[in-house]
Amino acid sequence: MPAFPIINDGFTINTYGSGSSAVTYNQILSSMGSYQYKIKQLHLYTTNVAQLSSSFNFIKQLPTGEAITTVESVNVSPNQVQPSFYWNLKDKGIVLDNNTMMQFQLMPYAFVQMMIYVDFNTSSNLLQ
Repeated sequence: MPAFPIINDGFTINTYGSGSSAVTYNQILSSMGSYQYKIKQLHLYTTNVAQLSSSFNFIKQLPTGEAITTVESVNVSPNQVQPSFYWNLKDKGIVLDNNTMMQFQLMPYAFVQMMIYVDFNTSSNLLQ
């Protein structure tokens, strides 16, 4: 039995302090429609510095059924004590759309907060 539950149906994002109800992952996917967002930067904050060292898999499902996985990891300094990291992904070419998944191993009793900075001006920017 795993140390923490396995989530199969997505997750819920709580909007603390906004006065609105929680938003589900499926609602986020539905709101994306056919838009594509190129990740420029990702800010990670966690309760454990070791969580930053886990590998992050960006999985793109193609219309043919093939899945392309891009594995990225944060290079954490051994002297780092602050459990946050600004991760520059601008040159990696990772695109978020309704066929993209992000996968990582969450450590027991850990908390991860992500802020994703994207480029969504025009679809032609995705090719640059």
